[in-house]
Amino acid sequence: MIDESKTLFCATCPTRRSAEWNAVDDVAIGLLNRAKAPRIYQRGELIFAQGDECEGIFCVEQGTVALRRVDRDGNVALVNLIHAGLTLGLRSYFSETPRQASAEALETCSICFIPSEAVESLLNSNAGLCRSFLKHVALDLGAAHRALLQKDALPVRNRTALLLLYLHDHYNPTANGDSFRVPLTRQDMAELIGTRPETVTRALHQMQEEGLLATSGRTVEIPSLAAMRRVAEEAD
Repeated sequence: MIDESKTLFCATCPTRRSAEWNAVDDVAIGLLNRAKAPRIYQRGELIFAQGDECEGIFCVEQGTVALRRVDRDGNVALVNLIHAGLTLGLRSYFSETPRQASAEALETCSICFIPSEAVESLLNSNAGLCRSFLKHVALDLGAAHRALLQKDALPVRNRTALLLLYLHDHYNPTANGDSFRVPLTRQDMAELIGTRPETVTRALHQMQEEGLLATSGRTVEIPSLAAMRRVAEEAD
């Protein structure tokens, strides 16, 4: 649970070591700390909307953010998840374009907004931060390319297994084993892997019958990660 009374200081932020901001020196951290605007977003609250002008970037200190995109026909799809320690909005910032998707809090989130003027000043004086941001964008593009290939080439069972492994890696398994709480609906999961919710439900039910996973509400347990990885890699 997020303590809304807690004051966020960039120098002691628990996600700084895993974030791009780890490349920033102490002087720049002071500037960042003065320029940022921290805020708590509740589940379902919009951080920004598709089409909004880009006025800066966001650092996710805690929580998970869903990026949703509306196509020309009005269909909404979940296209990416942003976790604690990641920076949100870099693509629009560097391309100087409006937001290409809407950002929604999937759970209570603690997020700091950094205005464009401060970002520009930090980039001009910190080559390490520039490299970190470029690496972030490059990795995002690579992940998007792999996801596109998987949707075209892999069966739903493989894609579902890959998604479960991804969620396991990002949602802090509990101390009693490899169980984790998923903040996604079946619809969200289906959109991420390019299929229908009922198809995801069937794949999960089949895996449960095979002993590959156990579910209770939105809590999932994977008894054997090795077995789940074999499912992700198995031939059709």
